[in-house]
Amino acid sequence: MTRTTPEQHRALDQAAAWIARLRANDVSAGDRAQFACWLSQDAGNAAAFDRMLELWSDLGVLRALPFEIPRTARAWRWQLPLGFGAAAAAAAVAALLVLPRGAETPALELRTPVGGFQQLRLEDGSEITLNTDTALSVALREESRTVTMAHGEVFFSVAPDATRPFSAVCGEASVTVLGTAFGASCDSGGMSVVVAHGRVRFATRVGAGASRELGVGDAVRYDRQDNLAEISRVDPGKALAWQQRRLVFEDVPLAEVIGELQRYMEPALRIADPAAGTIRVSGVFSTAEPRLTLAALEKSLDLAVTGPEQGPLLIARRAD
Repeated sequence: MTRTTPEQHRALDQAAAWIARLRANDVSAGDRAQFACWLSQDAGNAAAFDRMLELWSDLGVLRALPFEIPRTARAWRWQLPLGFGAAAAAAAVAALLVLPRGAETPALELRTPVGGFQQLRLEDGSEITLNTDTALSVALREESRTVTMAHGEVFFSVAPDATRPFSAVCGEASVTVLGTAFGASCDSGGMSVVVAHGRVRFATRVGAGASRELGVGDAVRYDRQDNLAEISRVDPGKALAWQQRRLVFEDVPLAEVIGELQRYMEPALRIADPAAGTIRVSGVFSTAEPRLTLAALEKSLDLAVTGPEQGPLLIARRAD
């Protein structure tokens, strides 16, 4: 008989708790979103959910659900292309979650782990995509739609609604639109915005003349410390390629590539050889498998990546 590990026991307990919660009459959109995140975090969670569904079905308790629970966790992931893993499963699961209709819904808290990726369709028809290590809350009200970003990166495809402006807020900076598509990132230093379609209004709560209108291809980086907003022109397809789980670089130093790749993986990456950090890099790299991307860089640039599995991983030119 196969012995059940402590991790499997914990996953089974959590799966049972989720089934009980999803059967409750007062299950909320936030509950469903949190369930989607839990299901996609680990393959063991999906397996445990399958096992508990089978058990509860045998006991005849899966009745009168306020919404349909799929018969197996695999049913949540049937639309995924072959080769997609747990991170991609989050996108498919979340895509099925539609917030309940109503003039005002409670704030919905969403979070992705390092390397995570999630998509969600809101009640108003807007769609949001969360990149790695992102946390935010969504508040849909009768007169407004507001996403408050704590940290991370998000792409917004906003459904038009002239009566309810849509705002993405990061600290004292914000982007407001009626219907368009744009990407935004939020960190301790400030906020960055890239416009993919339509026009947006970027504003800060401090400083005179801080409101600016941006169009397709415009990008702005707001520095919180200096209270400065710098506008530039970018290729939205390249700047927002992370939506396709890709990073696009054109003639940039390796140090910049490693800094971006670090956002998608847990082990710390360190460039031990300053000369290696200046190597120019061009290419398209996957964020879905950052370890494989690092290995590809190591081989193609003749680098040596050394260190324990848990990190830090040291990157240097390979010795002759």
